[in-house]
Amino acid sequence: MGGLPATLTAYSQTLGPVRASASVAGRVNLKDTVRTSQRRGQSVRRAYGGASLSGHDPVNDFARFRGRLTPLLTVVSPQGTGVASAANGERLAVLARRVGADVRVVPVKGPHLFGGYMNAGIGRQIGEFFSAVTRGAL
Repeated sequence: MGGLPATLTAYSQTLGPVRASASVAGRVNLKDTVRTSQRRGQSVRRAYGGASLSGHDPVNDFARFRGRLTPLLTVVSPQGTGVASAANGERLAVLARRVGADVRVVPVKGPHLFGGYMNAGIGRQIGEFFSAVTRGAL
């Protein structure tokens, strides 16, 4: 679940300002993650050791984050059942756009992290996105 901590770090700015964030089939909805299966929910609750999940959810706590204007690229697939795009990447894109962040959504086809997610074309789009941020074009 690398998408969750990476996106949380970007939006909460725990390591200082982050200039841009890219999520490839990333889980960014902790509440949805807990509901996906009993085993996963138990794993998340153990990881939090009984502490509140509040403030640690890029989607459900988005309005509270200082870095919510951070440019975002998200790669999503409606066919991906491992991470539901509508509740995760697509939802985060809607929230970020709503507050005025620059957002790019890259739709792909296929199951979670299948070939549609991992190929040279997707890599180029991610590279171009970060290059645009570096040049100040976003």
